[in-house]
Amino acid sequence: MADNVKLEDMNEEQLRNAVSSLLQQIQQADATIRDLGTKVANKEIENSRFRSILGMNQQAQQAATQQAATQEAEQVSDEEISEEEVASEEEAEWWAP
Repeated sequence: MADNVKLEDMNEEQLRNAVSSLLQQIQQADATIRDLGTKVANKEIENSRFRSILGMNQQAQQAATQQAATQEAEQVSDEEISEEEVASEEEAEWWAP
């Protein structure tokens, strides 16, 4: 069909061949579109899984950060209490007869 032939100038067999060729091209394009659609759907599923994993990792990381901050605050608090106890003991010893 590379030649620019008018439909009116084509005989019945040429028309059949042209229609057959066009149908084959449409079927190939349809198969390609379906294949690409499947690939896109699979990528969407994969991305969804990655988003879920990423969300869980972020939550775990936030929890670990909060836990570390809590532990650090408790440690600082314990150190302050220890310093106060030492100061009280030193003061008591100083005032003791």
